[in-house]
Amino acid sequence: MKPVPLAGGPGYEERLPVFCGARTTFQIVSRMPCIESRQGIGQVVFSPLSQGILTGKYKPGQPPQAGTRAADPNLNTFMHDLMHEKTLTAVQHLQTLAQQGGYSLPQMALAWVLRKQIVSAAIIGATRPQQVEENAKAGEITLTDDILHHIDEILGEEVTYTP
Repeated sequence: MKPVPLAGGPGYEERLPVFCGARTTFQIVSRMPCIESRQGIGQVVFSPLSQGILTGKYKPGQPPQAGTRAADPNLNTFMHDLMHEKTLTAVQHLQTLAQQGGYSLPQMALAWVLRKQIVSAAIIGATRPQQVEENAKAGEITLTDDILHHIDEILGEEVTYTP
């Protein structure tokens, strides 16, 4: 951990270690290149499953099921950019890739986020205890360079980069 300069006079940062963190979005489909450059500041990422898109429950060509976040106009505000046919099709291909690796799509998506040393934690927003148990297994997964390459190939132009 590197001390972060704070107000308090010369040498203050050497006397007191400071734990810093920042909350940001960081997902397979919405990436922030600046997350790579925040030296010494841990990132707590939220919505690593892209509001549920990266669970695979939303299918291309099908309306969202009643009771889901995407079907609720009060909850789906941030989902519109991801609920496109091409994105949902790419997510279905990601689901196949995850299954071939022996894990679920949410586990692969979380492992993708957690592989970055700068990520301190991911806020998953689970609604059921089983989701927490399944998602926690992502911490045990190491994605190979080959799988990371396949993820990028599958998503192609569907990835957005946010400054």
